[in-house]
Amino acid sequence: VTSLVGQSAPNGAAVPDDEMDPGAPQHILSKDIVKEGWVTKQSRNIKDWRRRYVILTPDCIATFKDGAQGRNYSLKDATELVFFNSALAVKSAEQETGKDKNGLEPKWLR
Repeated sequence: VTSLVGQSAPNGAAVPDDEMDPGAPQHILSKDIVKEGWVTKQSRNIKDWRRRYVILTPDCIATFKDGAQGRNYSLKDATELVFFNSALAVKSAEQETGKDKNGLEPKWLR
């Protein structure tokens, strides 16, 4: 997967729809989901806590405002989207913050 559809870039800006790769997948199919479920995450800028549905596939991790097991998802509806081929490493947020938290922190290729 090479598209940046709806992905939050390292600077926090979303990729506009007109810059989407038309040949890249536009959906996450239920058969491709490795793990899914509800999490509570802290927003990047406002620091509010929000409930999000997380989808993990072999290619990406995505969050959505709503979700249910056994359905397909449009990448345009993702609130956050990280393709693993665009991250250099993913490590525990505890390593970054020194606090005992259950979280992941992607490190971006430059």
